[in-house]
Order: sequence, then structure tokens, then C-alpha cells
Amino acid sequence: MAASFDINLSAGTDFYHQFHLTGANGNFINLTNYLVSGQARQTYGMSGVLLDLNPMRVANGVVDISITGGLTTGLASNQGVYDIQLIDSSTQKSKRVAVEGYININPSIRF
Repeated sequence: MAASFDINLSAGTDFYHQFHLTGANGNFINLTNYLVSGQARQTYGMSGVLLDLNPMRVANGVVDISITGGLTTGLASNQGVYDIQLIDSSTQKSKRVAVEGYININPSIRF
């Protein structure tokens, strides 16, 4: 079962989060043979990508996402959905959702 985490960000600002991925036994997931991918979309099943999360595998069980304010400046205030998937690097077919949740984009006042 995927972990659940909601992302809250303000348009035009930077966002960073580190995910600690653990299995049912509580140990970190060995990410050696996995690629990591993540996208946010307006709704489930929608084909258009709202934001590419560009997750980075940092260590076993540790994945970072870092979103710059420049990527979110033009986004309208809304709520979408996202997931971070683990993809078997040998077949690139076997996919597993590691984290999923809502992405809330809030307006910001810039001075």
C-alpha cells in the first residue's frame, strides 16, 4: 500500500520534501533496482501533466522532490493529485506507487 502525503505549496515559491519509503516490515525499501518517477495531474485519469515532480533517489528508501518557484509561477490556484512511482529498472514495466496524495497550489502575494 502506498504512503499518503499531501503537498501544499504557494505559486512562485520553492518547495522541498524528503520521503522515507519503508516496506511492511518497517525497513527502508531497497531502491537499487528502481527508477523513480512522479507527476501531478489535475485529476486521476487525466492525461495532461500539471507538474513533473522530478523525484530523485538519494539513498535506499529516501527520495527527494525539489520544486523551484519558477515551475509554479504560472500555475493557477487549485487542487490536483500526484503520485511517486517505483519502476523496475530492468523491465521498465513493473510499476509500484510508493507515495500518493493531493497537491494543493495556493496563490501568493508577491511584493
